[in-house]
Amino acid sequence: MNGTARVLSRRRGGAVVVAALLLGLGAAGSARAAEPPIGSTVPLPPAAPCLLLRIAPVQPLWPYSSGPYVLQHASAYAGAYGILLLEDGMGVGAAAGTCSTGSGNQEIRYGMSVDVVQGGSTIPVAVDLQAGEDPLPIPPLDPASTATIKFSVHKTTCVVLSSAQVEICNPPTELSSGSYVALVKPRGSYASASYDRTVFTVADNGVAGDWEAAKVTSLSLSSLLNDTGATFTAHGYAVANGASSRPQVETISQSETFAVYEDDFASPVVAWTGLPDSQSPAKAGVATPAGLEWPHVAGTRDGATFWYSVKLPTIVRDAVTRCASGPDTYYKLPFRATGGWKLFNGNYDDPISGHPDSGKTVVGNNQKYAFDFAPDANNNNVGEIGQDILAARSGIVVDEQTAETGNSWATGPTVDYLFATAHLPPSGYTGVGNFVVLRQIDGSYGVYWHFMPNTITVGVGDYVKRGAVLGHDGYSGNASTPHLHFDVRGNWDVAYPPPGSNTEYPTIPVRFQDANHPGGCWLPRVGQPMASNNG
Repeated sequence: MNGTARVLSRRRGGAVVVAALLLGLGAAGSARAAEPPIGSTVPLPPAAPCLLLRIAPVQPLWPYSSGPYVLQHASAYAGAYGILLLEDGMGVGAAAGTCSTGSGNQEIRYGMSVDVVQGGSTIPVAVDLQAGEDPLPIPPLDPASTATIKFSVHKTTCVVLSSAQVEICNPPTELSSGSYVALVKPRGSYASASYDRTVFTVADNGVAGDWEAAKVTSLSLSSLLNDTGATFTAHGYAVANGASSRPQVETISQSETFAVYEDDFASPVVAWTGLPDSQSPAKAGVATPAGLEWPHVAGTRDGATFWYSVKLPTIVRDAVTRCASGPDTYYKLPFRATGGWKLFNGNYDDPISGHPDSGKTVVGNNQKYAFDFAPDANNNNVGEIGQDILAARSGIVVDEQTAETGNSWATGPTVDYLFATAHLPPSGYTGVGNFVVLRQIDGSYGVYWHFMPNTITVGVGDYVKRGAVLGHDGYSGNASTPHLHFDVRGNWDVAYPPPGSNTEYPTIPVRFQDANHPGGCWLPRVGQPMASNNG
């Protein structure tokens, strides 16, 4: 027999992957496609009975799972004109057909090559995908354009010399080929879920293993899923009789109660900060953790079962207390109980002294919801220097400036050194001083200003929990006396300050909890005592 001899080796579940390259694919050369309505379909391309192309819906894959894997018939995803309606994270697999696999020392093997073509670019996915092997991902594609999934099935006949652990194989011969036109949309495009609540108090509350209950109350489905009987399923910690099933993970259906913890199925830091994580879709089937993993809807089309992933709502875990009206409480005072702290300037509507309202609502500096807190143990209305500044809420450091020594107050600052009070002359400094900015779990930004030079203890990229020391109060920048300027903004430009960028964003209203207001929902006012329970 003419052929190739090779030493037998054991293949791990998974085809020989050529590449799933992340190419910048445009729409040139491929048809622009709106979502086609489900209706009459043209026949799907025939598949060789020896090996069948299957669609692998979004599910745990290697290395997070060793199978078995769900493979579904392509017809379950076919809309009008035979276009497959897919989503990011799906893959392709192979199912065995009915052809002979040989007998005796003769083996007949069937493999499949798969390529994806879009915008004039061809992306190889597999060269020898066999039945029972791991599905292979469909590469990222332009969601506004159709792509073509091309496949061909080949047969290889081998004679196995078991005594010598050698096989002699003929070159593969092609049996058949085919293709599908597909539209691959972002994950979660076909279904989204709503919870009965999205604000929780389980993070940074000092209670180990604390959890609160939630449930999926409704689904929003694409019209493409009408009349398919689509139902919701996910994995999570089920709640029954007031108890959580953790660590046992259970199947959660719509309207069934599950437990939300401070951590989640993906990286705990992702759960705390709310930042997207590139590994969360592979680990838990979600872009941002929300108490459940691998959420999907399942239904039937053309007599075959489909799965689509479900976009979950954004949840916030670090509320201190819920409020009947106005914003919920997410903040504790950003300093310790000691030090004689006072509020020197409050919000724009403070009856005694408040920050001005510049009128900016989208972009621009508007400090109407800011606070100027100052340590004033001497009770002389002059701020003292060097007190600890604490994180009022957890977050990740996205910007800071720590080494500025100048003060830009027009007439110079007045400083209480406890043993003496001094008025310092203007320095001519025109900068903004030292600051720290934390991105918080809901996407807002906590801004802390006027630190002493070189006292900031955190760096960009650090995750900081509520109560952690950020640095010491000072009078760097535009400060008439040592104090902490604190506010929360809806956005932040990390290129700030000038000359990088002079873009600022308006402040947003917040509420606090302290020892005098354990129920939270408190808006500090000038003249009120400050009784911090932070740190």
